[in-house]
Formats: sequence, structure tokens, C-alpha cells
Amino acid sequence: MRQGDEVHQRLRNLCRTYILLRTHSSRLFSLPIIKLPGIGESVIKVDFCDVERRIYDEVLEQFIANINGLSDDTNPYLAQCRCFLTMILKLRMISSHSLTTQNLVKGLLNSSLMRDLVEIARETRDPDHPSTQITKWFITLKKGVSLPAAPPDNEDPSQSRNELNGDREELVKQFHKFTTELHEDGQWDERLRRTSCPHCELTPIGPIITSCMHLYCEECYFILKNSLTSADGKPTCQTCNNPIAEAEYCGTAERIILDEPSVTSSLTQNNTRRTKPSSQKKSSRLFGSRMFATAAQRSRMKQTGDEQQNEDEELDWISAAQGGMPGAKVDKVRELVANWVREDPDAKVVVFTQFLDFVRIFSSICTKEGWAHCRLTGKMSIGARDSSMNEFREKREVKVMIASLMAGGTGLDMSMANKCILVDLWWNEAVQQQAFCRLYRIGQEKVVEVVKIIVQNTIDDYILQLQTKKSANINSTIGEEALQKRDKIIDLLKMFAEVEMQENGGIRVEIRRKGNKPTKATKAPKATSKATRNDPRVKDQRAKNAIQALALRLSSQCLRRNTPR
Repeated sequence: MRQGDEVHQRLRNLCRTYILLRTHSSRLFSLPIIKLPGIGESVIKVDFCDVERRIYDEVLEQFIANINGLSDDTNPYLAQCRCFLTMILKLRMISSHSLTTQNLVKGLLNSSLMRDLVEIARETRDPDHPSTQITKWFITLKKGVSLPAAPPDNEDPSQSRNELNGDREELVKQFHKFTTELHEDGQWDERLRRTSCPHCELTPIGPIITSCMHLYCEECYFILKNSLTSADGKPTCQTCNNPIAEAEYCGTAERIILDEPSVTSSLTQNNTRRTKPSSQKKSSRLFGSRMFATAAQRSRMKQTGDEQQNEDEELDWISAAQGGMPGAKVDKVRELVANWVREDPDAKVVVFTQFLDFVRIFSSICTKEGWAHCRLTGKMSIGARDSSMNEFREKREVKVMIASLMAGGTGLDMSMANKCILVDLWWNEAVQQQAFCRLYRIGQEKVVEVVKIIVQNTIDDYILQLQTKKSANINSTIGEEALQKRDKIIDLLKMFAEVEMQENGGIRVEIRRKGNKPTKATKAPKATSKATRNDPRVKDQRAKNAIQALALRLSSQCLRRNTPR
């Protein structure tokens, strides 16, 4: 028997003595202690779209580079550990949704990454693909950047330039002004539409600006020109149905850069700016553009004050997107809730998450889908939490409760709901089980369904494997089956000595000393005659005496260990 197995067996035997375990399946006098409907638990694995995967990998690469760069710090190990722990948190957040860590994403979306995202979106050739939608939202929300202008694949724009009759400089200037006004007024849906070609609804290739302030792909524009024309022979815009008086290429080698928008009161009225205290703003910026900047760049930011004036970090992208930006997890949660509500009009769903920004994101989605819902988070007052619980319990039309795992995971009765979704795994599975038992408790009349959602090939995989390993170790020591079993005398003897079973049913014991070297036990006095030595009754008595002596020794050792000093 290995030493680790011995320690584990001793611990299990001690736990059997001191622990009283009662679970939903425990029985008393052959009857269950509590009768509840069944509960089903499942894990749904989803995949990132290509854009989400690119952002996740970029975050991982930047943090690894930061960890390596901190090797020359004054206290490198401490700094690297802190950076690593921050990396774990940010990877978990970004696995939930790209906007749960929006300050970090804002700092990542530089020119190079935006070009990569646009190329990924173009490869899908599907305007409804998540990669395309996410890229459009980033372009829309990112201050100062419109669509990267890219030349057509096989043609030179100068060959068709003589067919266009617009003033490029004036059209670009008007487009700058128009999109800036949309950005300042918080008209995000319209701003999003202006970044897509009205014909193919994709990122424009070889973009052409029209007098009605739309961007067309070069190919799509000439298809439009040859098919839809007004009475005076001018092409008609496919979106606004206005004649296109002028059109011109917006450029092939550069981007369209928006003018710096001024701060207006409309953004505040539309609740698209953060209202956090200044100390929290400063802290949040540390996880934004400064996190991945070099020391020289951070020094330059501090001297020029650009960081404090960065409107991207002040603008709340979650409020601006209003649940319109897709994500692997949030799309699956929406699909599950929609199916449950459609199949059972009386169904109520509890969505557990660990990140407050995800609460806001899914709350916007519920509003958009027309699902009456309520929230329960640690930032709410006790009175507000009680009001939210009463609303969820008493109002039949309220279908969804969005709760943080820590605030809503203990001490509450949610038996009015029978569907549960866990968006973010926690390191300790017991915390999750506590949350599930808010539904699976006395008063529950329906079968409870619990769903965990993880993203494959992310940190979610590691957390799930860690949970499985921890649960296996715990159940083998203090699980219900482990505590119900009882070891035999032979098993107890093996913890302290080498035991050998003999053919006649007796045992041979060799006590282990230090260094695991077995020492033969003191032999019994030899019998005076051969007949006495072979007498079965004498053999049985000798075995009983040896067992009793060893049991007495074990008892004295236990008493000595448990005696307070």
C-alpha cells in the first residue's frame, strides 16, 4: 500500500467518525428524508467565432508578453504573479462576452488588429455571421475609426474613376461630419448601418461614398448603377431610395478617420457614458490602453494627458450596443431561454453569472426580446433585492432572473423557477451547487434543469477539468458512499502493519517501523507438544489474542492523539 493511499484511508476513517452528512438522497428508516422532483444537470460546449477567437488569443499573447517583460522589475516574481492572476480574470471575463472587459478591448483595438478583424469578417461573406456583426460593432463604437478602405481584389480603382462624378474631398468631409454627429448623438444602430454596404451588407471593398452618405462596395455600386436608375438616369440608393447625385472613391490606401467628437449632453441623456467615481475610472483605465503600452508610451500618455481625454474609455459600449453585439455564450443563453419560454409559458429561468457587466448585457437582450425580467446583484440594496425577489415570485409575466453567483447563490428561495443557467464556472463546485439548490429545495414542484455553458479551448475547459478532479477527490473521502462504508479489521490492520492471510484463515502481522521496514512481531511461545501446536482451537485463540492486543494498541494511540495538550 502506497503512503498516499494510507493517508487517504486514515483520513476517510476519521471523517466517518466525526462527519454527519445529509444530502437530498439520504434516507432515514428506509425512507427519503426529503421528497423532491428530479434534477438534471448538463454541460453545453460552444465555440468562439473567428473574431472572438482572435481577440481572446490577442489578450493571451499580450499578457504573456507582459509577464515576460516584468522579469526585470524590482520584485519580478510578485509582479509576474499579479499579472498572471489578472490574466486569468480577464480571460474568464472575455469568455463570457467581449464587452464584459470593454476597457481592455478598447486598448487592444489598434489599427493592426482592426485590419485583421475586418479581413476575418470579409471571409465569412455573411452579413449575419457573428464575426461580421462583432466587427461592425467595433468599427461603430470605436471613436475616430470608420471602415478600413481596401482596394478591390483584381481591379485598379483608377480604371473606373472616370465613371464617377463626385468631389472626393467634399464627400469625405461630409461623411466625417455626418458620422461624427451620429457618434455624438448615440445613434448606434444608424451608425452601424452606415458601416455596411447597403447591397451586400458586408464590409465595403473598394468603398465608394455617395451623396446620400452611404458606403458601397465598388462592384455593388456599379451593379446598382446598371439596375436601379431614376427618371434623370442617376442611380437610386438601395437604402434611402434617393437619387445618387454624386459618388466617389473614398480612398484605397488609407482609412476614413472621424473628427474628434466633442462631449455633448446627449450622450449623458442617452446613458451611454459611465458615471463611476474618478478613482474607479482611473483604476479601469489601467486595464485599458495603458496595460499593453510600453514604459515610454505610458510616460508619454502621462505627459500629454491623452489618457484622460480618451473618449473611447469614457463611452460605455454596453449601453451603446443595447444587446446587439453577439457572443458565443450570450447567444446560447438567449437560445435556451427562448426555447424554454416557448415550450412552457409558465417557465421561469434563473441566469447565474459572476460579472456585473454580463448582467447588464443580458438585461438589454431580455428587453430587446420582450422578456420581463429582474436583477439581483451585490450592488443592490437589501430592499431592492427583496423587491426584485417578490417581483420574480409573484408576477407571472416576469420570466427571467439575472443574478450574480455570490449575491444570489446562497440564502434565497427560488423554487418558483425550475430552469437554471450558469454562465461562468467557479473554482469551487460547491459554490455552484449552492446556487443550484436555490431552485432545488422544499417547495419545488417541477423537475429542475441546470445547464452549464463553457467555451471550448478556453480557460473554461481548465476550470471544468479542475472541478471534476476536485469533486472526485472529495467524493472519495467524504462522499455519501465513502462515509457509508465501513472498513474490516483486516483493512484497519493494513494501515499500521503488513498483514498476511494464512491458509487456515488466520493472519500473520508484521509491524512497520520507521523507514517502512517491517519488523516481525514477537513470536508466541512454542507449544510443549506437537498435538497442542496443531490444535485448531489453540490457533484460533492465538489469532484472537494477537488481534485484541493490536486493537488495544490502536485504541490507546487514538486516545493519545485526541487528548488536548
